[in-house]
Amino acid sequence: MGSTSILWSHYNRWHKPTANEINEEQHAKEHTGTVSHDNAANISNAGKLFYDQDIYSNRCAAHTLQLAVKKCLDLNSCRPLLKTASKIVATEKECKKLNLVLSCPTRWNSTLDMFERLLELRSAVVVIMSDRTLFNSKIAKDQELLEEDWEKIEILVTLLKPLKTATTVLCADQNVTVSMVLPIVKSLIVKHYKPNNLDSRFSTLFKETIIHELSTRCSVQIDVDNDCEREISITQMASILDPRYKNMSFESSENIKNRIKQIVRSKMVLLSRNTDVRIPTEKRTALDELLEEEPNNDTDEFSRYMAEFQINHNADPCAWWKDHENIYPTLAVLAKQILCIPASSASSERVFSTAGNILSPKRNRIHHDICQP
Repeated sequence: MGSTSILWSHYNRWHKPTANEINEEQHAKEHTGTVSHDNAANISNAGKLFYDQDIYSNRCAAHTLQLAVKKCLDLNSCRPLLKTASKIVATEKECKKLNLVLSCPTRWNSTLDMFERLLELRSAVVVIMSDRTLFNSKIAKDQELLEEDWEKIEILVTLLKPLKTATTVLCADQNVTVSMVLPIVKSLIVKHYKPNNLDSRFSTLFKETIIHELSTRCSVQIDVDNDCEREISITQMASILDPRYKNMSFESSENIKNRIKQIVRSKMVLLSRNTDVRIPTEKRTALDELLEEEPNNDTDEFSRYMAEFQINHNADPCAWWKDHENIYPTLAVLAKQILCIPASSASSERVFSTAGNILSPKRNRIHHDICQP
């Protein structure tokens, strides 16, 4: 494991020599099949420079979800409510009787946490805001939440909860997550945020916005006419290699499904030619010799895998592949290479945050040989 310092701003373009230098320095091609990153434009463009080296670009799924949430909270119907709620929390932070949570743009799901705590302490907040010994009438009026505002907060809590759950699941580092991205996003769109006649205008606008953002950012819903122009992502390949999602019910286009299968087949052929792993072959019988029956090839292996029953989403795909690696030897190797990719870069972000505490005002005597600039 290593790190490389890149002195580029968010507005600079990456150049291919820079990407190649990083690739050579970190020996990425030998150990890596995917570059996971956030959604910053310069980093996303940099990820595309590795395509010709068969290294895929994988945007952080959790960060993508949060960008969609931010778009919804920036709506004219939500922004004033969020601003007022943040003012109340910031003002009453000094009150030790209340333990409110302040929304932070860089802390995922903190807006939901703030709204939930406000609802929990609603009675206390109203009483304290009406106390003129603590707040004058001008501040109280500026930070007043009407009954309809509280109703909107309740609606937002209900709407934001599925997104928090999805973010938590995709940030897990002990489970296979990359294959869950598209099934989860599709479920959010068609199940949790499907508009109905009982929705208020406020709720409908939020749902329409989140559906548009998720569809656009994750390429879950797209016109069939544009399928030929759509790139196949590493998350799509991961889903078909996960026995929980291999039927690809999240993908409505048969054209896209066939292209994903074709790419996986080609990777199997390439893997069987180049891999150093010894793949067991079936022993031929006398009847095979007489009737000219050939052993199953990689294509038949993939067809047999696709004919398998899709397992429950709560099952462990790693355990399934361990039990079936002798039945599908080439696919098992490919599955190990792809399913190990994290859906989110949250784990590496946590490592960087921890590493930032190595050098601090309280730890300034570490030798420069240990901490290189």
